[in-house]
Amino acid sequence: MALPWNRVRPWLIPFTGLAHLVLTVWTLRKPELQAPVGWLVLDPPGRLILFVISLMFFLCGFYTVGYLRYRGAWSNRTFTSCLLAFLGVMTLVVWSHHLGLMWVAIEATSLLTAPLIYFNRTPRSIEATWKYLLICSVGIALALLGSFFLAYASLHEGLESSLLFEDLLHLAPRLSKPWLHTAFVLLLVGYGTKMGLAPMHTWKPDAYGEARAWSERCSPEV
Repeated sequence: MALPWNRVRPWLIPFTGLAHLVLTVWTLRKPELQAPVGWLVLDPPGRLILFVISLMFFLCGFYTVGYLRYRGAWSNRTFTSCLLAFLGVMTLVVWSHHLGLMWVAIEATSLLTAPLIYFNRTPRSIEATWKYLLICSVGIALALLGSFFLAYASLHEGLESSLLFEDLLHLAPRLSKPWLHTAFVLLLVGYGTKMGLAPMHTWKPDAYGEARAWSERCSPEV
């Protein structure tokens, strides 16, 4: 955000992507760096997902430089900053081993994606942005409610409440079944809305329609 050079700023994206990819590979090759640290754990599925995120961001970063040079008349300060922050919170999502921390990181991805959808600053892009924020905010709120219900499923049975994944798996057979089933439905609908699973995917056509490469070719306002 502090860099004043519009042409130089986009190069932070592939450089950051390269640094992130190098650090990711280094971490994956050293098991001692994957040891649990509080609420942060890199489990086997997380290793695969983290590598895919890092590699895709690195490759897309070079395309982004060319695209932002093509759109040189537009300020890319917010776009670049939000994209870099998005990589950070996505990394936090993968490392999170606490349901509450993961919820915060996923909510942060929604807030950081909104300025990216609005990049074209057209009536269609603002409509897509508001639809994305509204629908995903409802979904993420349901997911938060599901997390509360999951915590209460332990308290209802006189157990110590915990949202750490290991504790939830360990206590699952002893949790209150009605509260556990309700929490599952809320979490599925909530995070499913954020993911765009049908039939909770109504935000996707507008948001994807305003994606940079597609809207540049097809949007009549551009």
